[in-house]
Amino acid sequence: MPDVVTLRGHMEAGEIEFRAGVEDRGFLRFDIESWARSSSRLVAWLYERIPVAREMQLHMWAQFCGNVAKVAGGVRISNVVATTRAVEET
Repeated sequence: MPDVVTLRGHMEAGEIEFRAGVEDRGFLRFDIESWARSSSRLVAWLYERIPVAREMQLHMWAQFCGNVAKVAGGVRISNVVATTRAVEET
C-alpha cells in the first residue's frame, strides 16, 4: 500500500504506512506504522503532559482498524496495540 503523508497544519507531521498480510493461523493482520513528530513545541508539550490527547489518537486508530475489518468482511479479533518509540533529534 502507498504511504500517506500528513496534511499541512495537522498536529503531527510525518508518514504512515499500512500493511496487511495473513498470519500462520490464517488470520488477516493489519499493521499501521507511523513516523511522525509533533508539528510544534506546543503540540509536543500538550501530547506529553495531557494523556487524553494520546488516548484520543489510540481511540481513532482502533475505530479505523475496526472499519478496515468491516470493509474486508471480517471482525476485529484483538485489541489495537500501540507502541511509541522516541527518537532523539539530530
